Amino acid sequence: GEGKERFALEQLILKHNLTDDVFLIGFVEDVRRLFKRADLFVLSSLYEGMPNIVMEAMAYGVPVISTKVNGVEELIGGKSCGGVVEPCNAPALANEILSFFKEDDHSLQISLAKKRVEEHFTLNQMSLKLESFLEGRIKDKRSKRILIIQTAFIGDVILITPLIESLYAENSNWIIDVLVRKGN
Repeated sequence: GEGKERFALEQLILKHNLTDDVFLIGFVEDVRRLFKRADLFVLSSLYEGMPNIVMEAMAYGVPVISTKVNGVEELIGGKSCGGVVEPCNAPALANEILSFFKEDDHSLQISLAKKRVEEHFTLNQMSLKLESFLEGRIKDKRSKRILIIQTAFIGDVILITPLIESLYAENSNWIIDVLVRKGN
């Protein structure tokens, strides 16, 4: 709405006589009122980091159709809360929007969109997932067990000591078993 293409978009709107139907509203600080009156949210981005706007729309119970950019598929979680198409494919995006509006009742999608955010993407849920992930990583590191087989020659024993010290310095939770055999 406010970018360098605004004038070109305004010209297209005029050319196709859409001034009563298409509005370039520009930057909006508080999008709540827009979500409250929306039947569908469409994100047509080519690139996104983590599209928080998708979570916001879903939290307001607005189904989402988006291009397949970072994180969108995980957020939407399949057709139940909206749809995803490849970027740079306007016909596919249009078809997805038209398919959405062929259905009369979107109450299930609306409730599932809101429920998905509440169950998976609240601050509390994300904190629990992060904690679980980190605990798993710690558990993985603890479970590493290394077996070192050495002969009993004095040189072998001397060489193995710095190896064990280096491994232990890397992760003190590793278990290192050393089997010392009699020399030949």
